[in-house]
Amino acid sequence: MRRHDRGPRSTDIARTIGEVFDYVVDARNEPKWLPGAKDVEKTTLATSASARGSRVRMRAGKVSLELVEYEPPHRFTFRARAKIVHFDDAVELSERDGKTHVEARCSPRPMA
Repeated sequence: MRRHDRGPRSTDIARTIGEVFDYVVDARNEPKWLPGAKDVEKTTLATSASARGSRVRMRAGKVSLELVEYEPPHRFTFRARAKIVHFDDAVELSERDGKTHVEARCSPRPMA
């Protein structure tokens, strides 16, 4: 779902919204579904999912992720920082025709 050069991406998944949310919000699952993701290292120990941080190794290098929005089971946003780009990856989930509709929007951010 993470793309830097295009608008929103969406798909429908034949699972409950809670199952899909829990799977997608856990960055450790990214190598299973995100092309280019190699491995994920959890960088923070937190008692709340909203405080999670992770580091993902991609084909293009390392990306640090911070979960900055967390509203289960309907939306979350990862703030990502890589050497060449910073971006927010906002994901919204809704129930549609017995499936879970997932829409992801990637928004570039200014490099600090």
